[in-house]
Amino acid sequence: MKVLIPLLSKEENKAEFLEKVSGSGKHITLLSIIDTNSGKEKFGFATSQIGGSNSLAEEIKNKLKESVADVDYIMEWGDTVTKIGQIAELKKVDSIVLKRQQNHFFDELVEQLRMKKLKVEIIE
Repeated sequence: MKVLIPLLSKEENKAEFLEKVSGSGKHITLLSIIDTNSGKEKFGFATSQIGGSNSLAEEIKNKLKESVADVDYIMEWGDTVTKIGQIAELKKVDSIVLKRQQNHFFDELVEQLRMKKLKVEIIE
C-alpha cells in the first residue's frame, strides 16, 4: 500500500502515530509544503521552517526504515490542498494519512481533500 503523509502538524514523528502508519504502508511518501499564500504564515516565517521540515522528515525516515520498505521525502512550494492532491496523484497513493489537529484549518483541509475524491485517513 502506498501512503502519503503531509507533514502539517510537526508531530508526525510521535511514536504512536508512526506505529499506526507503518502497519499500513509498504511505501511512504513524506510531504512538506511551503504555502506562502495561506495567510497563516508570513514569507519569512515559512522559509525559516525549511530546515525544521527537513529535520522532521529525516527523523521520521530513520524511525520508519526498519518497518517500511521504502520512504521518500518531497518538499513543495504552493497551495497546500493543491500540492497534496498533485503528489497523491503523481505517486498513485492509496491513502493520505494526516495527524489530527484541533483547528478549523485542519477541518477545512480534510473537507477539501475529500471533495477531490481522495482517500483521507486521520490518526489521533
